[in-house]
Amino acid sequence: MSAARAAELKAALGLEVLAGESGWWRLLRESDVRVTTADGHVLAASNTIHFLLAPDRPVNIWHLLESDDVHVLVEGGPVEYITLPPSGPPRREVLAEGGVRVAMLPAGRWTAVRLSDPSSHAWMVSTVTPAWTEARARIGLPPDERDRWVGAVPWLTAALVDELNDPAGA
Repeated sequence: MSAARAAELKAALGLEVLAGESGWWRLLRESDVRVTTADGHVLAASNTIHFLLAPDRPVNIWHLLESDDVHVLVEGGPVEYITLPPSGPPRREVLAEGGVRVAMLPAGRWTAVRLSDPSSHAWMVSTVTPAWTEARARIGLPPDERDRWVGAVPWLTAALVDELNDPAGA
């Protein structure tokens, strides 16, 4: 059922493959308001997208944004978020119907997202502030960061870190 529902959502929402990170997406809106970041970039104040993880693309690989990113679970899940902060321990958060439905992903943190059950789906809406741009995003956890985080806590195994960094597996 979940694969069929994911196919319905892809068609109804006009979703496309999110190149590089994986998953499915479509831009909903970009703010007309412009802001200047501390490093001098002039960007839209925000942009909002539909985002879907599905059985054919159950993982959104490690990525780091220089903007805050708020995800709201609309349907499906559960979906697991793993965040690597600049300091302190890694964080794991699960969004699920009937539970927590909002994840706040602060700028400057490596984040990966995966379906807790790869045969399920998760439809989310995400707002990035200031707006996402390719120049302000990094995709794929570098080897030095991988080595830093593997085993930092018992659940963050080499197998998990690598699973979340493999675009071919995503």
